[in-house]
Amino acid sequence: MRDSAKILSIASNGSVKVLPLIKNACISCTNTSCAKAGKPFTAQNPHSLSLKPGMTVRISAKKSSQAVQAFISLFIPLICAAGGWFAANTYALSKQLSGESLQAAGVLLGLFIPSIVILCIRRHKTPAYSEITEILD
Repeated sequence: MRDSAKILSIASNGSVKVLPLIKNACISCTNTSCAKAGKPFTAQNPHSLSLKPGMTVRISAKKSSQAVQAFISLFIPLICAAGGWFAANTYALSKQLSGESLQAAGVLLGLFIPSIVILCIRRHKTPAYSEITEILD
């Protein structure tokens, strides 16, 4: 994620309240005054840039946060789905049952149960802050 935002306020601990500028409608336009404003959120200033309220800055997500998010949201449910297939297959073979419907159920449970667990954890964990990478205006 790399977007531009307008600085609203700067706290004493280094966190900065920004208002994202949504410019999807005007792709070829670089005029930030005609962009729509999003919902304000907090960003960090890791490079200790000299910031003032009203400035336009570029914000981006941390690469490490994006990598962790991709791993958790994509690979863990896929791995659990494969595990559900193997577990259902083993169960079907041990009970002399037809395995296709059990394998399908195992895959679905392997997808949905970790997704629900991830959703519950996500609601109780505070998200990582975006970073201010450069000053635009």
